Amino acid sequence: VRMAELHRMRKALPEAGRCAEAALAVNPKSARALRVIGFIQQKKGEIDPALATYEKAAKLAPKWAEIHADVGFIHMLRGKTLLANRALDKALELDKHLLYARRTLGIVLFQRGKPKLAKKELAVVLKKDDDDLRANRYMGYILLDEGKSKAAAKLFSKVAELDPKDFDSLRMMGNAYLRMGKLEDAIEAYQEAIGRNGKYGFAYFDLGRALEKQE
Repeated sequence: VRMAELHRMRKALPEAGRCAEAALAVNPKSARALRVIGFIQQKKGEIDPALATYEKAAKLAPKWAEIHADVGFIHMLRGKTLLANRALDKALELDKHLLYARRTLGIVLFQRGKPKLAKKELAVVLKKDDDDLRANRYMGYILLDEGKSKAAAKLFSKVAELDPKDFDSLRMMGNAYLRMGKLEDAIEAYQEAIGRNGKYGFAYFDLGRALEKQE
């Protein structure tokens, strides 16, 4: 099981899967091995099988906070925000310091239209880890909705810098600049987003809006 977990940390999923299956052959009730299998299924896009695996692990280890957080994350991916909220509340009830659960809860609360509660959860995460990509991104969404465009642009810029593959944060940074009336900065952000993903239609649309304002 430990080898499976180490391979998972290294993102060597085939090796992680083989070790987890070997562990389950010895002990079919190994919640840790099941969690590795669930993670592999999740990464393959097998969302429903991953949920079933995580839920099985949660029944075997009901006091393991991380597995409840995993269940909550999968429910979030499935758009089942109420179920996600319940699973994440359970995880934080068991371990209030579990940042993974708190960050996912912040995202879920944002999706449920509760930005103030979401902001509170995300602020806790960013206080502990100010480089957390998802926490920065969703805090940016909240600040932009609150009209705090300058602060939002700063967060989106940070995400784009930390993740060279991220393109949506560049588009959102452009939107923040557009609200501030900084057309040149907005256009540059949209163009950079398109440079990272030439098929990103929203960035083209927003670039068109900025160019229209620029006449």
